[in-house]
Amino acid sequence: MRSLQSEIGELRQAEAMIEALNKATVGVFLMVLKSKLTQYDKKLSAKERMPNIYRIGHWLGASQKVQERVKASLNLDTPEALQALNDAMDKEFTPGFPPVNAVKKQIEKFLTNGKMPTLL
Repeated sequence: MRSLQSEIGELRQAEAMIEALNKATVGVFLMVLKSKLTQYDKKLSAKERMPNIYRIGHWLGASQKVQERVKASLNLDTPEALQALNDAMDKEFTPGFPPVNAVKKQIEKFLTNGKMPTLL
């Protein structure tokens, strides 16, 4: 049984995530990338008889490398900063990789019509 303190902590964490998603910074899009990677791994694992337990580790490692490439721009939401994020994802992931494509679409929608990113 979870304690009240742990539930309050989880609620505060969720509130912080919601507040962060009200901004469309490079850091928020990195959070979206990590979410998309996890969702994609879960989807693939459900289809496989023997899930690849190492896959998500490699993908999250690549997302850390992306973060290192753009660390000076984490709090920026300028077109230049978001283009740098796109370029960094291109360098660390295979072209056409579905989670990266999903993040790139969200960046494009933000830049063209101001649509905020989502984790879904």
